[in-house]
Amino acid sequence: MDERSFQEMRKGLEIQFKYILYRKPGFKFFHSIGNWNFFQRFKSDDGKIDFGVLHVYWDKDAENMIDYIDKDGNVRPHSKQGDWRHRWLNHEDGYPVVAPFGDCPISEEGWKKIYQIHADKLKESLEKSATAIVKERLENLETEPKSMKDFIEDEMEEEEKPIKREKKILLN
Repeated sequence: MDERSFQEMRKGLEIQFKYILYRKPGFKFFHSIGNWNFFQRFKSDDGKIDFGVLHVYWDKDAENMIDYIDKDGNVRPHSKQGDWRHRWLNHEDGYPVVAPFGDCPISEEGWKKIYQIHADKLKESLEKSATAIVKERLENLETEPKSMKDFIEDEMEEEEKPIKREKKILLN
């Protein structure tokens, strides 16, 4: 295959891949939620021709050259910074390593605060459930006065009983 045909095939593959990507409902939000890189390798069915890997990526510093037509039919330039770009990576050259998320925006101190808040909420939830269980058992104790030994023995017997499970019904 000559170089011109090879480049035409790449251009066709690029257009098809971008079309599939652009048609996704969330495409206009991808760069906002951190989906900045899309990779797709292309090669022939028999494996003889390797077109390489198409890398479609968000370039936040790029000048967007797309003009939009508003609902009145007027052409308006897109004024926002950033645009989707592409490049072809050859298998022979190797592929650069791309960090999936970049640097984490949360500092080490921030992570500690998040973990502490999570632990506090978990502790609060466990205390509420334990308090409810104790209140329920105290109410049972007040309605049926027993000695503490009898109460503890009854509780231990109840915990040792197997849990009754309802028979499962299969609906297929």
